[in-house]
Amino acid sequence: MNPKIYLCRYSNKQIRSSDVVKSYISRIEAVQPLINAYVDERFQEAFEEAKKVDALISSGTKTVEEIEKETPFLGVPFSAKEAVSVKGLFATGGAVFRKGAKAEGDCDVVRLFREAGAIPLVVTNTSEMCLWWETYNKLHGKTKNPYDTTRTPGGSSGK
Repeated sequence: MNPKIYLCRYSNKQIRSSDVVKSYISRIEAVQPLINAYVDERFQEAFEEAKKVDALISSGTKTVEEIEKETPFLGVPFSAKEAVSVKGLFATGGAVFRKGAKAEGDCDVVRLFREAGAIPLVVTNTSEMCLWWETYNKLHGKTKNPYDTTRTPGGSSGK
């Protein structure tokens, strides 16, 4: 969804970031057993961050224009492939020899997204080291295509 639409709806109090994040988490949890799409999550932290977004918007301390300029993705949830680093989440690249490895910090793109107000929810499964056509690795297993679970979604990230 376009971040401007989120911001407009947030600022008009049509929706709250915490409701959007809660909805995404609910859907992710519902489909995870069927498709095995993510390998690590930060649901509680994301929900707390969304509540802070709601408080900021409700406070009226910043105008919509200021928020749009400073944090254009404010309250927008996102996922990242596990091959990029999200602080505290798995960073194995689907490789068995990296089992249990966690990111010590955010990679640049995740840091920039966070600075723009976005909220990371999960890191998604990848092919081993993002080298193969199908989304499968021996560490986290196969991600299934939601439209045909006998197939993978394909590509290095399988999202």
